[in-house]
Amino acid sequence: MSFPSPVGGLTQPSEFVISVLVCLAFGLLLVLAVIQACQGRGTLAVCATAGVVIERAISFGLRAAVVKHPHTESEGLSEYLQVTFAMGSVMILGDVMNVLACALVQSTKVEGAQVTTFNSGPTSTGSTRSKISGSGMNGNIPEEKQEANQQRRKYVRLFGWVQCTVWMLCLAAGFTGNSLLIAKRKNPQWNKVNQALRYTSTGIAFAIALWLAGATFYWRARLNNLARRLALLFCGLLSIPWVYRLCVMHYTIPALDAHIWGSQNLPAEKALFYTFHVLPEFILASLMLGAVDVRGVFNTGAMGGGKGWEGWSKSCGRRLKESYGIH
Repeated sequence: MSFPSPVGGLTQPSEFVISVLVCLAFGLLLVLAVIQACQGRGTLAVCATAGVVIERAISFGLRAAVVKHPHTESEGLSEYLQVTFAMGSVMILGDVMNVLACALVQSTKVEGAQVTTFNSGPTSTGSTRSKISGSGMNGNIPEEKQEANQQRRKYVRLFGWVQCTVWMLCLAAGFTGNSLLIAKRKNPQWNKVNQALRYTSTGIAFAIALWLAGATFYWRARLNNLARRLALLFCGLLSIPWVYRLCVMHYTIPALDAHIWGSQNLPAEKALFYTFHVLPEFILASLMLGAVDVRGVFNTGAMGGGKGWEGWSKSCGRRLKESYGIH
């Protein structure tokens, strides 16, 4: 009886070097993210991406360890790797949704909603910050324009809530379908259910990425040039692993250790996996955690909910201190 082949296949001896390199690369990326945060450019808007980076370093470290100690590879480890490979890009998608929503909400608080970027000068860390090129915040805008901005902001937030709900369904389907892929492989009915859930999760994630790209294009006049280009780049990089998964998930194999085309155990298939699944995720995580000042470009604020959230949280903190006499 055949069953769906796991994406990435079983760990092979030829993977030792590449697994170690990937583990080290993601580990160094985490260090870069810490440096970014220490320089005042960090934001909680990309905390899920940081979590994925930590997890990738662990998972590929485990794959390298399995090469040296083959007896440690178990069904539980294989299922864990299937879940993490499937869910990593979905978690990063959640961060992309968040930073784009922050940028769109902030854009409705400015007349003309045009934000430009500038370099803060040689005395800074070289980060890219943003400034408002309109006539000011809502207090200086005519009342009718304030109402239009409020209405637009309401639509953007509704758009974000709908996206978040669909994203959570994608997360649930992907986790369920991949967590039982190995354990239930000898049950034909479960194989059908798992395949349906895997395709559903991947398809929804891909659709959300296309939706985000469309929203970026639709609201392009309300985003600064760098934010617009980065949002499209993020969506494009996210789509690569999902297209790859959609292309390979239909393969079935008679045994996990089979070495036939479609088993994901052949050297050529391993090369495709690292090129189209692992590499795009690494590039995307590098951009979000180190190469790009996400906090400045997308106006996310340190808390990841936009600068308006920071102001609200600070005012709440002041009121609490005044109420309880805390100084």
